[in-house]
Amino acid sequence: MLMLKQVKKQFSCFKTCVSCKTAGSPPRPRLEVSADLKDLKEKESVTVTCSALTPCSHSPPQLTWSLQQDAHSQTEENTDGTFSTQIQKTLTLSDTHDGFSLSCSAVYPVAGGEPVKTPETELTLSVSYSPKDTTVSISPSGSWVTLTCSSRAKPAVSSFTWFKNSDHGPIKVSEEDFYTFNVANITDPESFYCVTKNSLGNQTSLWIHVNKADTTVSISPSGSWVTLTCSSRAKPAVSSFTWFKNSDHGPIKVSEGDFYTFNVANTTDPASFYCVDENALDELRIELVLKTLMILQVVSLYCTIIIFECWFKWRHCRKQVKDSPEADYVNTVNESPA
Repeated sequence: MLMLKQVKKQFSCFKTCVSCKTAGSPPRPRLEVSADLKDLKEKESVTVTCSALTPCSHSPPQLTWSLQQDAHSQTEENTDGTFSTQIQKTLTLSDTHDGFSLSCSAVYPVAGGEPVKTPETELTLSVSYSPKDTTVSISPSGSWVTLTCSSRAKPAVSSFTWFKNSDHGPIKVSEEDFYTFNVANITDPESFYCVTKNSLGNQTSLWIHVNKADTTVSISPSGSWVTLTCSSRAKPAVSSFTWFKNSDHGPIKVSEGDFYTFNVANTTDPASFYCVDENALDELRIELVLKTLMILQVVSLYCTIIIFECWFKWRHCRKQVKDSPEADYVNTVNESPA
């Protein structure tokens, strides 16, 4: 009632609403959802309503909101004799509506003056949903391979389950978000998938096929230069090697080939590289974290050994040259007659 009294003070209608004048700012429109905002779930249908008080039924405000403007506004009389203008839209909620910001504002026409626009009324949706975008990735390290499963869900994923394909159907092999195994113990190739689950449902990833292959990376420093070499065995043979360097903006391709040579003076510490080797059946990747300081220490030790060896040879040669005349002189003295 207090709100209505304030509105009546702000708005007055004359001559059966042919002309309206305002005093002060009109109130914000109301924004409502036909469900408990604390318990919104995907696949649930809700009605969103934006309504604004309408002092002059024949001159209603124009309502705009953040939803598609495909809903027509309508003016209705309230039980207390006042009028309201509203627009409605029914939504079937999904994960895309989580964090979605609803907003609504009204523009009131004023006879003989500029229209008056209200501040926006805002509302942010929080929608729970089952796991989405479930994917698997592969990270080999020597003869060992780690499969990692990731997914987004609200509430968060409560369980991960790994399955391995067999002649008798899928076999459960792990209940973690990762699964590590030795490729020497598998047939060539083998297939795996993971299932993610929360309180609202589950989702199954695509199959990932693991080819039996050994992928290794070796480091060969030479002065301030370092060569990384990627090697692998596969059937059919590896068709391509690609080197990547991790950065703040994601992986950057730096080379195509089984080796990559660079100057450690131009590398941040630590720098992370990995190679991806691919054949007709699958691709595997091996990652290594390269610390420039460690490489410089190896290079420094290597240089120190070379310098010490050169110094030792130089001392040895100098001593031979110095000692040789003295021996001749002694012999000459000894052979002289008394």
